[in-house]
Amino acid sequence: MSEWFTAAELIGLLGMPKTISGVIKLAKREHWLSRPREGRGGGREYHISSLPPATRHALPHQAAIAEADIESAAASVTELARAKTLAAGLRAFEQLPAAKRDRARARRWVIEAIASYQRAHDLSHKGAIGAFCADYRRGRIDPPASVRHTFPAYEGATGVSPRSIYGWEKAYREHGLMGLTDSYGNRKGQSKIEQNWALKDVILGLILKSPHINPRKIKDYLAAAHAELDVVAVKSIERFVRDWRTEHRQSYTYTTKSRRLEEQVPGVVRLAARAHYPPEPGVGDGLHARRLAAHGRPPHGAGRGRYVTPGGSSSWSPKPPRPRPYAACTGARCWIGASTRPRAPITAVTT
Repeated sequence: MSEWFTAAELIGLLGMPKTISGVIKLAKREHWLSRPREGRGGGREYHISSLPPATRHALPHQAAIAEADIESAAASVTELARAKTLAAGLRAFEQLPAAKRDRARARRWVIEAIASYQRAHDLSHKGAIGAFCADYRRGRIDPPASVRHTFPAYEGATGVSPRSIYGWEKAYREHGLMGLTDSYGNRKGQSKIEQNWALKDVILGLILKSPHINPRKIKDYLAAAHAELDVVAVKSIERFVRDWRTEHRQSYTYTTKSRRLEEQVPGVVRLAARAHYPPEPGVGDGLHARRLAAHGRPPHGAGRGRYVTPGGSSSWSPKPPRPRPYAACTGARCWIGASTRPRAPITAVTT
């Protein structure tokens, strides 16, 4: 409790006038010990030793009442904010997929079952959680079918653990049923991988180099070559790779097909094609030319990927792209699409 009080804080107390001006006049008449009040508004503060005895005895009781009022108001505000959070979370919960809702309800059942188990066996909270997990693992707890499906129990392992239950209880107190959903609280783009640019670049480089690489191999590579970046679990890498492939489906498909083409067409065939059939000027390298070459029909004409019949009219590009030979291969036979006249198929050079 403070030792200095303003006139506004003293009005109405036992032995004090009921107006500010009355308190100030009484202080001047009895020469109370005072000092200038700091902060905005000015005025003076009076020391508790100068106050009448009845007022000094009433001050602790008044301070306790004021503190209780402050705590009550703070609790009301906190409870109101929590109620709003729970209501918003419940609305968001109803929009989730059925599988996520069922898993959250199963976790809530575990929390409520532990509370009943604690009351029935007269145990401490920590003891009840440990005993409940042990009985659940041995099949002594008979949960509903939905809970049994979510957390299958068998000897030696269980779908519920004390560490998980402590986390569920805390999330349920703070956020209600929404707090029990998978990945609650993780916003998009705020995972450890997304926030670590060096780690993200390494993982994306591995995906682009080997589109079908699995998360376990990425984890092993990080541990071997970048120990300072080995800070995430395999599950986190798996989620990141899955989300990236979904978001960049077109780029991932193009990279996969390009890698597959390089694997299917031997390098010696491509070298033989370039050696025997050098590129000729004025030949397009677009999709239509590739389709013709795949059927053994070389394209004619020029332009940026346009097919023009001999003698046909077409607008020439002022700066045509650099022509490249295209090899369409089937087995050991290869047709070249970078020629203006048909050529006989060639046999792949083998070493």
